[in-house]
Amino acid sequence: MDAAREVFPDAERRRIFLACKGIFSGPHANFRKEKTIRKCLKRHENALRSLSSNYDLDHLVILARNYLKRGLFNSNARAELEFPGLFAPSLGPEPRSVNPREEVSRTETEALERARSGYATNNPDETGEPVVRSTIAASPTPSINRVAKRKREDESDQTVTPGRSNALSFSSFFTYPTQHCILTTVQQVLEEGIFDFMKRWVPEELARNNWDCASAVELNRWTKILVDWSSRLPESARLSRNAGLDAIVPEVTELRHIAVHRRPIAAQDVSRLVFAAQKLAEVLDDEVRALQLRSLHHDIEDKIIMMKCGKDALDDSLAAARKNIQLQREALCREEEELEAKAIDNDKQNRMRTGILLEESMARIFRSDSLVTHSEIVRLSTADEKSTAGEN
Repeated sequence: MDAAREVFPDAERRRIFLACKGIFSGPHANFRKEKTIRKCLKRHENALRSLSSNYDLDHLVILARNYLKRGLFNSNARAELEFPGLFAPSLGPEPRSVNPREEVSRTETEALERARSGYATNNPDETGEPVVRSTIAASPTPSINRVAKRKREDESDQTVTPGRSNALSFSSFFTYPTQHCILTTVQQVLEEGIFDFMKRWVPEELARNNWDCASAVELNRWTKILVDWSSRLPESARLSRNAGLDAIVPEVTELRHIAVHRRPIAAQDVSRLVFAAQKLAEVLDDEVRALQLRSLHHDIEDKIIMMKCGKDALDDSLAAARKNIQLQREALCREEEELEAKAIDNDKQNRMRTGILLEESMARIFRSDSLVTHSEIVRLSTADEKSTAGEN
């Protein structure tokens, strides 16, 4: 264990723990055998490798096994003792220290706004109704937007494909197949839960409309029926005494609209909608489905932390690479400046040598003992001509 600590610095161990917390969740948190842990980590090796500059699977297995034996993945309190401030929200302005469960970056939010603006522009509300916003007081995750309530959308079977944007490229978004699988599954679970509730307390309503299965009615219509019947249910029905239904229904309706209209949303919004589904199951006093949705919500939250951790690691890696490139650029600039200075100096030396040579030539050409008068030139020419004629 000490050797593993030496391989991975504190910051990397923290990131590795958060990533492994997403891997060893649920029944996987009970793994203890080294072979099983290694096999599990091997499947996620590509993602884990980016978390450390000194990645080593053997040491990572030792770390993960130690954390599993100590129950750190199952207990946030124990994790806080090992990594102080791991889940504590930050009071400072630094975005990197914000609680990863609550952080949605400004850039990602703006991208999501653009995606939703494009959707609203291409698909205006048929009724012209204003957007209705709702919040769940107990929800642990922030809300970004709410979907407009549409009067005639209950019977709508349109499939709307919104304009895609750069928002999908951010790591705070699940892949769309994953998002769609989560929301459609949760939608089906809620439809079945409401159907069972209605079958128990108001079977006459189901018989009157010939609804013999949960899929006979869409989720948003089921929720409206719940609201309509909430004041007429017997006192023994828990729903009639729950004041939170009005706050939950808009969130559940939003879940249905996003699933049906194939709208990509941030991972935090997926978590928020699943949490709303969990609260509705609790309102229906459906312990089995509430437990299922609670487990799903916790798992989504763990995976969001894992994605945040991976994004931080990529940011750190990119920052280090940029710093290295900047250092190389500065070194190259210095080398370029030195070469330019050397070239200027060489040019100066070359001009000085050329000047010296020219000055020596001028001195040789114009010195006094080398000057010849005009009469001497004529005399020498005449003598030369006579000498030539005598020879002939």
